Amino acid sequence: MTVKVKNNKIDENNKVALDINSEADFSVIYKNVEELINADPPYIIFGEITDLNYTNLEHGIYTNLSVTVNESLKGDLNVNDVISVFENGGITTYKDYVEHFGDELVTKEFAPDNAQPADDELVVSHFDGTEFSKKGQKVMLFLAESEGDIIPKGAYECIGAYMGKLTLENDQFVRTKSANNDDSFYSDQEGELKKSNVLSQVESSEELR
Repeated sequence: MTVKVKNNKIDENNKVALDINSEADFSVIYKNVEELINADPPYIIFGEITDLNYTNLEHGIYTNLSVTVNESLKGDLNVNDVISVFENGGITTYKDYVEHFGDELVTKEFAPDNAQPADDELVVSHFDGTEFSKKGQKVMLFLAESEGDIIPKGAYECIGAYMGKLTLENDQFVRTKSANNDDSFYSDQEGELKKSNVLSQVESSEELR
């Protein structure tokens, strides 16, 4: 079941007034699929992003993904379930940004000599230099259910933020890349990310539990 939150009403064709990048200081790095599996996430699914919306939560702008489960590899989610998965980063309007996060933050983000943006101009917030998810992407997600402190209860989030999401491209999974990290951030070899190999790793690990 998806979680209902207030969606940001934006026109993505409008001018971008501010492009923010928030950096992350991770306590744990999941350098390959094996480490993601060994972290023992409660849920592992393969699914498709069927819808997405942006929303303002207490600590920033988030993307609310509606993900349809195609395969449930671990946990009690079922095929064809549609779940809400929240990711850091998203888009809002300048007006909503000011109303939600306050003038003090806006003053810090904007250069003093810049003219004040129009209400419907956009504030784009990227998390650790990563790109936004897209509708229609097929993904493998290593998930935990939210405890309700920031992300609404009943929703899910990937372990390790973007490290817990693999995107399928031509039968090969791709790790989400951060503009703030070099190629040594991950240690997966290309062959290890073939869809059949990833599925085999997950299935064999479950047989040992």
